[in-house]
Amino acid sequence: MTVVYAKRLNLPQSVLLRPSRAFLSRAVRALLAYAAKMEYGADIAQYEEKRTPGGKPYLDGAPFCFNLSHSGDYAICALSDTAVGVDIEKIVPISLKVMRRFFGLSVLSPTEQMRLWTRYESYGKMVGCGIPYKKGSEKPCFYKEYRAIDRYMITVCSEIDSFCDHIILVDDDAFRLPPIET
Repeated sequence: MTVVYAKRLNLPQSVLLRPSRAFLSRAVRALLAYAAKMEYGADIAQYEEKRTPGGKPYLDGAPFCFNLSHSGDYAICALSDTAVGVDIEKIVPISLKVMRRFFGLSVLSPTEQMRLWTRYESYGKMVGCGIPYKKGSEKPCFYKEYRAIDRYMITVCSEIDSFCDHIILVDDDAFRLPPIET
């Protein structure tokens, strides 16, 4: 079963456009730690983080696979018994140049653009090769799309067709994110 956790970052407007990589990294790691504890009773600190040859992070010996993403004001974490990729994107128009380069398309609504983009990116993250990946190298997989957060598209890609029905939205009472560096 693949489960998905999301946390609103509550970034001040001054930071929202350019939060630091260090803060975003700590935020998604905190969400991963929380989700792993809730779903598996696991403390991620007890596992060594390693990377696949393609650069995908994993926790050596952990009873789950994970993937992380962030966009705008949200961090997201997918946990699964098998390889998983997740992408969250704020629904905004993608340039025609990018749409043509990756999809050979140019005229789509912003929602359809993000639907394609999040599927593409979640697949690349699931297989651990990132994007762009070689056309024709696709493996069989399953997708689940979530629209639980207004103005965001979330897509999860997994080797198995077993997804939670809804995203678990984590509130501030569950855990606090690391402080924002200014």
